[in-house]
Amino acid sequence: MEPKRVDIAAAAADTFAIATRHAPSIIAAVILFLLTLWVPYVNLGTLIALTLLPVRLARDERIEALSIFRSEYRRRMGDFLLTAALKQAALALGTALLVIPGVVLALAWKPAYWCLAEHDKSPLEAIRAAEAATRGSKWRLFALFFAFALCATVAGLALHTVCRAIGISLVSSIVLFAFVVLVLWIHTSLCAALWKQLRGNVR
Repeated sequence: MEPKRVDIAAAAADTFAIATRHAPSIIAAVILFLLTLWVPYVNLGTLIALTLLPVRLARDERIEALSIFRSEYRRRMGDFLLTAALKQAALALGTALLVIPGVVLALAWKPAYWCLAEHDKSPLEAIRAAEAATRGSKWRLFALFFAFALCATVAGLALHTVCRAIGISLVSSIVLFAFVVLVLWIHTSLCAALWKQLRGNVR
């Protein structure tokens, strides 16, 4: 059976719906993640939690911001790090040969972490499952994330210019921190919207 292709319009609508419906929880989780980035070991657990958050959001589960500190995420470190290592090794080679195909491959394998969480697969199985789930949708994923990255970059540069004009370091830091929270909030919601469509392709 052919995998279902990503519907860009539906993904955009679901991103908005998820972002608004779960706004307080996602924003609070992102802020806690950013504030604890300097804490060794804990920061890896919260990174895993934030990476896997789209799985729960795609199921429309109620999210508690403090759940990113649960020990279950730190117990996933082995599989998470091995999956990341396998991805990076292949992607480094792909990007060195051809940059754009390497980026497309990175997006095709993005659901590997979500396959780990929802389908209890091994790291290698998760990468294979992600590749199969995104078959036929790779360039659509590229278009979505390129548009997101472009908007975030333009907005970030505009904010940076404004902050430099203001010249008050504390205000600039607060504004830029809020911008990073905004970007991660929308990115997490977009990932949840995409996983909502792709999860049915995983076998």
